[in-house]
Amino acid sequence: MRALLALADDLTGAHGLAGRWAGRGAPVWVARTPVALRDVEGSRVLSVETRFLGEAQARAAVARGWAGLGGGGALRYQKIDSTLRGHPGAEIEGLLLATGAPWVAVLPAYPELGRQVLGGALLVHGVRLDRTEYARDPLSPAAGWSVPALFPSGLGAHASLKVVASGPSGLRAWIRRARGKGARFLSFDCAQASHVRAIADASLAEGGRHFAGAADLGGALAQRLGGAARPALKPPGLPWCILAGTVSASTYAQLSWAGQHGLFPWEPRLRRWRGAWRIARPLRHPEVVRQVFRAMAYSSLAGREDLAPWLQAQARLGKPRSVAAAEALRGLVDLGVASAGGLDRAAWFLTGGHTLAAFFDRHGLTRCRIDGELLREAPLGLAEGPEGKAWVCSKPGGFGAVDFFGKLLEAGR
Repeated sequence: MRALLALADDLTGAHGLAGRWAGRGAPVWVARTPVALRDVEGSRVLSVETRFLGEAQARAAVARGWAGLGGGGALRYQKIDSTLRGHPGAEIEGLLLATGAPWVAVLPAYPELGRQVLGGALLVHGVRLDRTEYARDPLSPAAGWSVPALFPSGLGAHASLKVVASGPSGLRAWIRRARGKGARFLSFDCAQASHVRAIADASLAEGGRHFAGAADLGGALAQRLGGAARPALKPPGLPWCILAGTVSASTYAQLSWAGQHGLFPWEPRLRRWRGAWRIARPLRHPEVVRQVFRAMAYSSLAGREDLAPWLQAQARLGKPRSVAAAEALRGLVDLGVASAGGLDRAAWFLTGGHTLAAFFDRHGLTRCRIDGELLREAPLGLAEGPEGKAWVCSKPGGFGAVDFFGKLLEAGR
């Protein structure tokens, strides 16, 4: 299968895309610096952490990232947030500027996880993006809801649902017409998984080698080029230690469901004290918890509304929200590792890009070989660095059904 070169706007997004590409024989590696990827074989995904940069800074960071990854005959993919947080338009422009691509196929839709594009508007579970929690994200709110509006006037073309539903042959004809009119940013309506596959097939058939969007389009491209993926297997003999630092309400609902069903003990463990965030007491007798349950869980707070005002106050004081969030999560990571008895005594499940980055930073982990997905958007890999190795699985905070952790405990067995 053709190798993939990709950039992502945050670390969970990079892992998610790698998970959709993995499980087909060749290794898939993720890192946050090009240096960490120079000596690896297979596909490479670089997280350039553009989510919290300004627009011009994001465009420049993407250009530097592509220069660091190099070239070759690989497909190139710009992973953007499925809810358009950050500066997805600037990131995709950076791809074209850095690579000289004649055109790029753009699809932030992820129908299986409730993200659709209809009439050019991005919907989350049927609700237009600007009316969802993602428009009020305390770290990086979505700035718009229109996919075509991401691109410069006259350089974009958007395919209607009727065109997409006509299948690959109709889409190929539309792509040729759009390119003939000078369009370089080609975006698409998308309501279901078959539409994602049709867009991937038509784009590849028309010579497309540059893509941008959520991880679902990356998975459709991988399946088209390499067949079905082999599912990942959970490392045997290791309990899960779940660290949930995301501010998404979805993850708190998932943890609450798991606690109510007796799957594992969980309580919020981070509390505000004297103007800062401090770790509260750990679970009682964590060594007993490890023996009785297949997982233990720590979360940052009881709900996103607790952390949001503090992050906003820190921003008014001049501290970037991303920095404030990282500071709040270091203690969460330390608490989890101490309760597990060490880095190698658990398989780690981390929700949210800041949690994953804090975990890597705290333990000197520089890159991760992704083996595949345990569940959709839950990639598993072996992270490594000078200080050791750790099995790591992750997901973006806003993904997954309410019974996600129940399914996770049964996956990969």
